[in-house]
Amino acid sequence: MAGHSQFKNIMHRKNAQDAKRAQRFTKIIREVRVATRLGGPDSALNARLRTALVNARGANLSKDTIDKAIKKASGEGQGADYKEIMYEGYGPGGSAFLVEALTNNRNRTASELRFVFQKQGGVLGEKNSVGYLFEQVGIIAYMAPHLSFEEIFGIATKVDVQDVVQQESGGFYLVTHVKNFIQIRDHFMNVFPHPLFSCLQWRCASPLALKADEEEKAEMLYNALQKQEDVSDVWSNASFLQSKNND
Repeated sequence: MAGHSQFKNIMHRKNAQDAKRAQRFTKIIREVRVATRLGGPDSALNARLRTALVNARGANLSKDTIDKAIKKASGEGQGADYKEIMYEGYGPGGSAFLVEALTNNRNRTASELRFVFQKQGGVLGEKNSVGYLFEQVGIIAYMAPHLSFEEIFGIATKVDVQDVVQQESGGFYLVTHVKNFIQIRDHFMNVFPHPLFSCLQWRCASPLALKADEEEKAEMLYNALQKQEDVSDVWSNASFLQSKNND
């Protein structure tokens, strides 16, 4: 019985890791498509697409998968007026949510998001209802156990990095100002060529602690929003969700 239980535990962990990996792949492919729709398929002229391709390579997505995503987005973009819109809302326990979406039908997207918020115990808010709680920053992450904190920190002190955070997994991520995110990312890539990912994120300076039951409901809302077709990304001020975008 003990062996059987151990096998079940291993399989449970493996399935959870596979699901997490699949979710990350989906998120990266979605960003490749968003970047292509907004700025075109030429990465030399599209800084956002260049960033998406860095993340795709960091996640070991195949070139064929990336090329298909770019080609599909290029075709979808023809004749369609896609707009990038930020939606704001409240979740369980008074938590705040920012939802970045790319849509060619604002009414449809707003209606779908309103339904998701309501179903998960939240409410879709007006513009600037919670946005003032967040600040946009740049994130550059390295999953490289062979790198020391001193190596990363030594380079960070030479450029305008806001913070260097060491994760329990052994990796690091750097927090930068938005204005010089690309410059700092490229500077680090000249020394350490393969970041795990790099992106712009919205962060809350004062994360909100929720009760256990509220955390469970807030995570259900977070996951439900991430699954929406028009949604590019989701951020929350709930403290336990702050690290979700860096997983």
